[in-house]
Amino acid sequence: MGGVHLQKDPHSLSAACVSSLALHGKRINLPRTGKGATLSATGYKASNGSSNLENILSNPLLGLDITARYATNITVNGQNFLVAIDTGSSDLWISPSSNFRSTSTQVQSAVNYATSVVSGTVSTASVAMGSYSFDSQALIISRQDQVGLTGILDLGMDGLIGLAFDGGESFIETSLKTAGFPTSGQPFLFNIFDQTPDASNFIAVSLSRTDDLEDSADASFLINELDETYAAVAQSTPIPIFPNQRWNLVVDSITVDGKVVATPASTVTDNKSGNLVALMDTGTPSAFVPPEVFNGIYGNIPGALFSAQTGSFIIPCNTTTIVTVVFGGQSFPIHPLDLSDVKTIDEVTVCVSSFFAGAGNTDFDMLFGDSIMRNMYSVFNFGSAIAKSPGPASNMQLLSQTDPVAAAADVISVRMAQLAKGPPEGAPTSFGPLTSIPPPAFAAAVAASSSDNATGGDEESVRKYAPVVIGLLGANLVLMLGLVVFAAVTCVRRGGRAASVGQGKYVPVRFKE
Repeated sequence: MGGVHLQKDPHSLSAACVSSLALHGKRINLPRTGKGATLSATGYKASNGSSNLENILSNPLLGLDITARYATNITVNGQNFLVAIDTGSSDLWISPSSNFRSTSTQVQSAVNYATSVVSGTVSTASVAMGSYSFDSQALIISRQDQVGLTGILDLGMDGLIGLAFDGGESFIETSLKTAGFPTSGQPFLFNIFDQTPDASNFIAVSLSRTDDLEDSADASFLINELDETYAAVAQSTPIPIFPNQRWNLVVDSITVDGKVVATPASTVTDNKSGNLVALMDTGTPSAFVPPEVFNGIYGNIPGALFSAQTGSFIIPCNTTTIVTVVFGGQSFPIHPLDLSDVKTIDEVTVCVSSFFAGAGNTDFDMLFGDSIMRNMYSVFNFGSAIAKSPGPASNMQLLSQTDPVAAAADVISVRMAQLAKGPPEGAPTSFGPLTSIPPPAFAAAVAASSSDNATGGDEESVRKYAPVVIGLLGANLVLMLGLVVFAAVTCVRRGGRAASVGQGKYVPVRFKE
């Protein structure tokens, strides 16, 4: 089946029988919330790829900066809560104050987020998001000491709401069934979809940028409605998901200024195409790709230099290189500003690769988070809501938001203006050596690229940046090179110990009338 279809007058449709774009729900704009944060794994059962999780180790030099987390307001029994939204998991949990009242089932449950767990008692309550509401929603009520997922309570949020497929991923539903409890543990989103059984149910997400283009702001999350600004997405060719248990898309190719990046074989089960598979997750601030792809991307950026100690690249802050990702024959350019993070360390400025190298698993090879998804308007088409799991009608529709010519101009007008306000670009004294030559583990992708790779003999860049080791971000959570951690969704601006970054603020939530 196809994707969404724009309705000229959705207000004329009845609530009981609505078409795909009925304004049954109101637009939900996502606020940004800030403070220091660490990366939090999410939406990923321990049974899937647990070998990666068991090997998460700490590297004091390599951390992950959460630059964006997206959250929205809900009401639970009439009380307001700010919850992270997560397209990678299904369940709802909150950590309320001691005077909050709900109907307890006495059933204990725990949601596994790969490297952490949130546990508590399953209760039922009336839950509302925008104009959508459900009177007997099952959710987990957690004490603060039961919330092992970092980057939620410490950022001023109260919990998390999952927006993925049901399909056996709901820990609450499993716990209630195991206990023989009669109350349904169905996730909130599917309780809402059940109210519109004849609709082609979908959610749509925009991760629009701040005025300086370096971060996301005024992001919108809509249920069964498109943002009018991006209505053209309705004409985009639907891209099937594969494997169909998650929001996975097969990647046709990745290019760097037109040069095709060599890719390894896919690790995804039953992937006959052999092409790499990417999980599209608004909950991840950056992107995780196989080492060969990581090096193939950054190794082809003129002037890029590699830190063997941390497995990261330093790239010129004024790069206008365009990386393009192709899905279903459709090209999506990535803004040059999304390829690096600006860091101020030891009174100098450096631009560090924002993507990370990591091994895939049998479900997906790569994880494309906000660094990539800011460049497209994304519609997640569930297809049949009654089935609660992906089917032939499940797909994604994407609308490119980045014009390569305009993006190159942005680098001059935005990033160069930003750098003019800070210390000069250079090499911090606390950094170790850089080289234009990657280690053998990364060499294959570079060997497959053009022989005129600009990193090969840029002595001026070496003198400018060397010696450098990437002392990224301050370490509440740090990652060993080659290991993938999958993040939760919210919208925050983070400052790390090593990085000079402004504190974030809330963007007011507005509901479309």
